[in-house]
Amino acid sequence: MRKILLTLTTLLLGAAPVLATGGLSCTFKDRNVSFDAEATFSRGVGEGFVSFSSKLEVLAKAVPDDLRKLQLELEHLTQRWLYGKELKLRLYHERSGPGLHGYVEMVVETKQSAKEETDYRGTYVLTAYHIPSEGADGKTITLRGRAACSLG
Repeated sequence: MRKILLTLTTLLLGAAPVLATGGLSCTFKDRNVSFDAEATFSRGVGEGFVSFSSKLEVLAKAVPDDLRKLQLELEHLTQRWLYGKELKLRLYHERSGPGLHGYVEMVVETKQSAKEETDYRGTYVLTAYHIPSEGADGKTITLRGRAACSLG
């Protein structure tokens, strides 16, 4: 009986699915932004992100100081698309605390390089919105540029 239980346990443990993960790295800098991100994601249906961490610095002076240097985590990755030859990320950070409303949103859209399957190239659009003072109209700043990521 003991041998049968040991054999069944071994078979059941051996039949467990293998969970594979991959890594994502995005690094780009231009006159508008400096962006560095690292992530781990599961491979398979859904390609869910297990971890995500990034540093975003908005270099445009028109953006308020408190929205210019941001540490963004998995909770700020509000949408992601990793399927076939496309990688898309949407990051969103809202001003916290008692101040007036403001946010930064960045959408990164890339496609796999024809020459190197781990390289993804494309564009980003960054939108910063803030209300400068009580009763004032909100101000929107939109910045665009090239994005680069790699998957492994």
